[in-house]
Amino acid sequence: MSSRLRAGAERIAGGFARAFGFGSRAGVVRAAVAVALLGALVSLLQGQDANWDLRNYHLHNGWAWLQGRLGMDLAPAQLQTYFVPLLDVPYFLLVQHAPAPLAGALLGLVHGLVFLPVAWIAWRALAGDPRRDWLAPLLGLAGLASAAFLSEFGNTMGDNTTAPLVLGALALCLPAAGQWRNGRVVLAGVLLGAAVALKLTNAIYAVALGLAVLAAPLPWRARLRSGVLLAGVALLVFAVLAGPWLHAVWKAYGNPLFPQYNVWFQAPLASLEATADLRWRPHGLGDALLRPLLFTARPHLVSELALLQAIWAVLYIVAVLAAVAWLWRRLRGGVQAQVHEGDAAVLRMLGVFFLAGFVVWTWMFSIHRYLVVLELLAPLVLWLLLARLWPSRAGARV
Repeated sequence: MSSRLRAGAERIAGGFARAFGFGSRAGVVRAAVAVALLGALVSLLQGQDANWDLRNYHLHNGWAWLQGRLGMDLAPAQLQTYFVPLLDVPYFLLVQHAPAPLAGALLGLVHGLVFLPVAWIAWRALAGDPRRDWLAPLLGLAGLASAAFLSEFGNTMGDNTTAPLVLGALALCLPAAGQWRNGRVVLAGVLLGAAVALKLTNAIYAVALGLAVLAAPLPWRARLRSGVLLAGVALLVFAVLAGPWLHAVWKAYGNPLFPQYNVWFQAPLASLEATADLRWRPHGLGDALLRPLLFTARPHLVSELALLQAIWAVLYIVAVLAAVAWLWRRLRGGVQAQVHEGDAAVLRMLGVFFLAGFVVWTWMFSIHRYLVVLELLAPLVLWLLLARLWPSRAGARV
């Protein structure tokens, strides 16, 4: 009976790989289109967006930018009045001049596009695994099932909308055959700069991606050249997209990030005290070190709305066990499986990006919804850790 079940499972997996697997360009296209269309449908079924941020400032900021209200109104949408409005203008125009369901469907479609870079990163990270053609898209779908991603699906908060840009940049920065291609790095810089310009909190992932490039096990000169190219293009794109708005805010109020970080700019209409929302940040080193366990058990530590996401606690425990197992094998002189240089670069970049992004997130924000990018990658990272913790086939099944 078990052999029949195994054979049936293999036939299903084979059919899935032929239809939606990442072993062919046609399979990639079909999988990406199917998930994007599914995203549009799910967004429609959820109904019209009515989140608090939409009511407070997303609609207002789009309207205010089109009406030239900067400098005329003083913080009608609180400090969020002065956020870069690039994401808000298209949505405002859509809901004003098109049927509301169309706006919702388009948001779901855009959010579903993140499946492509997540699954592609998985495909690269699973090099050498004979199952990767169908395993990569399944891990991509698992990422889309994360609590933070689903909580923002089809809405205007922006984390889901910019996630395809951030993860697209990461996917393009993964070296091929042990080297980077300048064209891909330039395109990654364009995507990364656009992501930060559209939503400034993505700066944590810009830092993480820069560190990941510098940490790749490749020649130092290549790392430095690619890092400088990535940062230069990203800064240029950020300046082109967000620069005009930040300059206008600076001219009107004396602080491009008004009223935030005013201790640096000392604009007369804002307090010199911190205006950022610091209540979510950890209190002390112990709180910071145990953060994944703590906010899994008590979701209100990082969010006003409790979003239970158990994978963070599981990841934390498995990562500790994997580190201990690695150290034990090294001390015993165990022989480690050799990994192709390009694969080693992909795995190290993914690990550094994930860890650095989480550390910077903990230090700067510790707000759950800003973890969308990492939660999309979490099932893949967990799979890779388990594969190294239990390299046998039985371990892989667990």
